[in-house]
Order: sequence, then C-alpha cells, then structure tokens
Amino acid sequence: MFWAVVGGVLSLIGSLVLAGVTAFLVRGRRWKWGPILAAALLPFFGFAWLAGVFFAQATINVALLGRDPGLGDGFQTPIPHGYSILMIDVPTSGEIVMGRFGLFHSRPRRVTHGVRQLQVADGFLLAAADHQTFLDYDSDFVDTFLLIEGGESELFDTVEQLREAAAARGVELALEPMVEVYAEYRITWFDFLTLFAYMAGPIGGLAILATGVAALRRLSPRVARAA
Repeated sequence: MFWAVVGGVLSLIGSLVLAGVTAFLVRGRRWKWGPILAAALLPFFGFAWLAGVFFAQATINVALLGRDPGLGDGFQTPIPHGYSILMIDVPTSGEIVMGRFGLFHSRPRRVTHGVRQLQVADGFLLAAADHQTFLDYDSDFVDTFLLIEGGESELFDTVEQLREAAAARGVELALEPMVEVYAEYRITWFDFLTLFAYMAGPIGGLAILATGVAALRRLSPRVARAA
C-alpha cells in the first residue's frame, strides 16, 4: 500500500509536469490535445508498467528460482552444493539450509543458524557463526566455526581449527561476510533482464511521445489567432 501511494503521488506530479512541458511545446498547433493527453497519461502508464514488471519478476524469483523478490525484509538465494541462504530483517547473519525455496521444491532443512561469515568451497561450505548469544546485528562476534558437507556440519571451537580442517582438504580459509556471499549468488543475468524490462516501458513511452511532438511541430501549422 505504501509503494502504491508513493507511486500514485509521483505519477500525478509527473503527469502535471510532462503535460505542461508538452503543452508548451505544441502551443498554437492544430491537434495539440492528443499529445497533451498522452503526456498526462504516460506517468501512470509508467507506474503500471513498473508494478507489472515487479510482480512478474517477484513471482519468478520466489516460485521458480527460490530467491527473494528484491523488496521486503527477507533475503534468500540458492548457493552451490544444494544449499540456500536465508536472512531476515538484515543481511548480516542468517541460516544455511539444505535445499531450495520455491513452489516446486520441498521445504528446506535447516543446517545451522546465526552465520555471519561464509565461504563456498569445492563440495563443502566453511562458516563462522554466533550460536551462544543474542544476535547483535551491528556486531561481528562469532563463537562457532563450521565445516558443512552433505547437509551435516562439523563444529570447531576456534578459527585456527577450521583453517586446519580446510587446509587438510586443500582449501585456504577465506571467510566473507554473509551479505557479500548473498550478493554474489543472488544477482544473476535474470536481474539484468529485469532491469532492462523496467526501463523499456517508460523510455519507450517517452520516445514515442517525443517523436509525436516533434512531428506535430514540424507538420502541423499554427492556428492563427483572431484579431
């Protein structure tokens, strides 16, 4: 509802501005009311287009791709080896689950929670988590270190123990903040396609309007004012 109100208000302001500019450009021309009306309606069309693209991409992301819709207080995305990340409210800590979210997938199983740092290795995950204290979103405190493989986690007391376990598998420990791992796997070609779709409607509408106004100014004679 909030975004609907914001969009409606911005569309109204855009409508008044665009109609005013168009009226100035076609002043004194025959058939001027068509472009002016089109200019007044264009911002509302643009808002409807953006809303339609958002709901379409949200449906695909949530139902098919197992990802968040890009708006809201939840952050989720699949990561390699059959796992997914789930974070609520802030993308600084969250759960690692086995499986994928989405309409055509069974409910994922939680593997661990409170994860603040993560590394995706070849066939397994390395993680640092806060398992003992109430999560402080502004803190980077961790007290548990994990090696996650096959849906099971092996716990370590120190980061050095985790480093040794990783080295034994031929991997150098390089944990990253959850938000960076999330962004790496959440942003894909589909998001760039969505961005193109967002821009295509409004830019296309403006291009058509500008072409029409230019043609009217070039071809339509001015209406002579009565003496």
